Amino acid sequence: MSSTTIVRGYNIQLGYKEETTEGTMPDGTSTAPITYSYFGHVIGFTPTINPNPQAVQPIGQRYPLVHLKGTLVVDVSIEYYPILIDPMQYALSNVSKSITIWEKIIDINSSLIYTGLKCNRLRIKGEVGKPLTVTQDFVGKTVSTTPPSYASLPSVASANPMHFPDQNVTLSGSSLSGKVIGFEADISNNIEPIYQLGDATSVTKVERLLDVSGNITMTFSSISDLTDVLNLTSKTNLALILGKDSASTSRILTIPNIVWTSYPKPVRVGEILKITLPFKAQGSMPTLA
Repeated sequence: MSSTTIVRGYNIQLGYKEETTEGTMPDGTSTAPITYSYFGHVIGFTPTINPNPQAVQPIGQRYPLVHLKGTLVVDVSIEYYPILIDPMQYALSNVSKSITIWEKIIDINSSLIYTGLKCNRLRIKGEVGKPLTVTQDFVGKTVSTTPPSYASLPSVASANPMHFPDQNVTLSGSSLSGKVIGFEADISNNIEPIYQLGDATSVTKVERLLDVSGNITMTFSSISDLTDVLNLTSKTNLALILGKDSASTSRILTIPNIVWTSYPKPVRVGEILKITLPFKAQGSMPTLA
C-alpha cells in the first residue's frame, strides 16, 4: 500500500512582503536577496480561492453542458498574536498598499503565493489573561505555486506577543468608570475588487465607506454612561492600549469620535455585574502608533 503524506497545520511557514505594483510578487536578486516579513505568532490561516464557475445549461439538457470560468476571487484571513504593529497598518495608514503572502507547506515541499492583497477588515481583541489577538481579512488578485526568486521566509520569532498586563483603555484621557476586562475593535474598509471585460482577475480595488465599531467590557460601577447612550453624546479619543511590542514600545490604537450605541446590563444571581458597551466611530480614520 502506498503511503500518503499527511500535511500538518503546524508545519507551515508564512511571510508577507509589500508590493511595488499591485498583484506583482516581490522578488529578490542574486546580489540582493530578500526575506519576507513575520506577521506574528500565527494561530490560524484561511485562504479561499473561488473561480466562480458559471454553468451553461440550455433547454433540453438535464445537466450542465459546461462550466465557464467566472471572476477569480482570492480572499485570505489570518489570525495571530502580534509582536509588532506593522501588519495591522495595512488596514489603517497603509490601506492603499498591497502585499503578497507566501505560504510554504513543508510536509509536501510546496508553496502557495497570494498576490495583490489589500486589507479589507481588521479585528483586534484584548482580554484579561490572554494574548492580544488580531484577525485580518485580505482581498487579493491571484494565487500561484511558484515561489519568489532569491527570497526566504522568516523563522519563528522568540519575542513574546503583546498581552494583557500591558493593556488598558482610556476615554478622553481618563480611565473608564469600571475595571476593564476586555475590548474589541473592528475596522472595515469595505474594499471592492474591480473587474473589467477581458480579465478574470481584478484590475484594482477600491476602499468604500469606512466602518469602525467595537465594544468595551468592564465591571459595573456607574450609570453615567447611560446619559451618553440616550443622548448619542460623542466622545473623543478612545485609546485602546494594546501593550508593548517586541521593541518594548507601548502601542496605542486611538479611535476618535465614538458614541456608545446601547446599554446592556445583564443581572445574574451570584455574579458580579459586568457591562459591555458597544460603540461606533465617526469622522476620521483610527490611528495606531
